[in-house]
Amino acid sequence: MKHRLLALVALVLAAVPVAWAQTNPSIGTVTNGLTSFSNGVTKSLPLAASSGIDWSNAYIGQLIDSNFPFVHLGVGVASGVTSIPVSTINPLLEAFGQPDVPYAGIPFTVVNARLGGLFLPFDIGFKVGFLPDALASAVKGFTFKYQNFGVDLRYNLVKSDFWLPDVSVGGGVNYLSASATYALGADEVIHDTSGDTLTIPAPVANLSMTSLEFEGKAQVSKTLFFLLTPYLGLDLGYGSSTATAGINSGGAITSSGGYGIWQPYLGQVTSQGFNLSNSAGNFLLKVYGGTSINVLIVKVDLQGVYSILDGSYGGSVGVRIQL
Repeated sequence: MKHRLLALVALVLAAVPVAWAQTNPSIGTVTNGLTSFSNGVTKSLPLAASSGIDWSNAYIGQLIDSNFPFVHLGVGVASGVTSIPVSTINPLLEAFGQPDVPYAGIPFTVVNARLGGLFLPFDIGFKVGFLPDALASAVKGFTFKYQNFGVDLRYNLVKSDFWLPDVSVGGGVNYLSASATYALGADEVIHDTSGDTLTIPAPVANLSMTSLEFEGKAQVSKTLFFLLTPYLGLDLGYGSSTATAGINSGGAITSSGGYGIWQPYLGQVTSQGFNLSNSAGNFLLKVYGGTSINVLIVKVDLQGVYSILDGSYGGSVGVRIQL
């Protein structure tokens, strides 16, 4: 699973760095490509940050109670992907003569856990997502980094019985950090309309994304015949996000007219590299739902998500042991 995930990261997050293979791009198309990613992708990051913590059960029960199985907790793993609008990536691909991509996204794998509360009808969820160093460089030429942390608390408003579903409300906080670098090898030369050139020896392309997301949510679920637990949830969140796209160099970058002439287009240019970044706050209105397939204490969770405000979407599969 880990190697398949890494391959997906390579195809999705590394799509932009691969596009730097063509030489002599113009400064206008490069700037447009960099800004389209750094400005556009922040809208989709709150959805990516929020993923991986929701289970099918709207409420798992108190940690210790008098009903079987007497203890309520669980631990599992979830893997999936949330989309990025291709309009944020394709301008950069086009700038270097590469074909458009029909889909782009941010994959994730997290370990999650949930504990029932004490005395009051609530539960607490946790998630941790990352890539081990051994896997971060498993694909030749690429280096990946990924972290995702989150915690939430849910209070049970309606407790399930023969007819009624479980209904809970709650809130949480999530943090996402993801990046990809790719060693391009051949030198790159960027030119402007006046004939000036910027030469980049052994360039390395970089993408990085971070988001801190706060959310409030409501969820309803109902277990049917012990075998299925369909569910539906609504998540209102706010994310403070930053996206950066740029180039680092394996040697000293040289400019025919000095570094300063490139600053209006590429930001601060030094002998080591340059980048353009954007920070923005965006609201998230997410609908999520699906079902779990229950086999005794093993739950296989199938989930779909949709962001109403920006049209991003995604899905995941999770497996957990839950009492």
